[in-house]
Amino acid sequence: MNAALFEPRPLYGIGTVARLTGLKPDTLRVWERRYGLGASHKSPTGRRQYTQSDLEHLQLIASLKGDGARIGEIASSERKTLEMLLRQRGLRNRSADSPVKPRAVFLGVALCDWLDKHQGCVSNVSAHLARTELADIDAEAFDTLEQNDVLVVECGSLGSAQVAKLQQFQKIGVAARIIVAYRFGNAHWLEELGKSQIAVMEFPPDPG
Repeated sequence: MNAALFEPRPLYGIGTVARLTGLKPDTLRVWERRYGLGASHKSPTGRRQYTQSDLEHLQLIASLKGDGARIGEIASSERKTLEMLLRQRGLRNRSADSPVKPRAVFLGVALCDWLDKHQGCVSNVSAHLARTELADIDAEAFDTLEQNDVLVVECGSLGSAQVAKLQQFQKIGVAARIIVAYRFGNAHWLEELGKSQIAVMEFPPDPG
């Protein structure tokens, strides 16, 4: 089976990143050309978009640059190195001051399409969208992600195969919590998920 393509959310435009880092958009463009410090995601139309990780990395660099560090000397540094330099200089890590966002994965074509139309639902979550069906993904595909707090899986209908796979994901710790958004499911399989402490909700969900 093919590993799913995980699309990060939220995504930020250059204007938002400029506001949150205190850097000018022109500076961000120059840094991207010279040092590769650009957006790591592209929209379907080819527009560059910054992920949460991109933003936090640039916030670290902006703090050090504001304290006199030379951009050419820190541009290629990894995040841990930048955080260490901040501590050595007695500077505040802006990204660390922000509330930690829960990490969530949303699995299912229809679910991801629904979230595209209701982006506010993931505004306070560090999310990844996987436009693939439950049957087409293996647990190993999640190894590329950090530990997830919640996995939300869309299922057209619930049956033995779907329940078994969800229980397998739970057993190996794909996420701390699993929620199933289903269209059709009889009482037996809903009860089986309940016994496994896998939460359920009907799809499509209420945007509230």
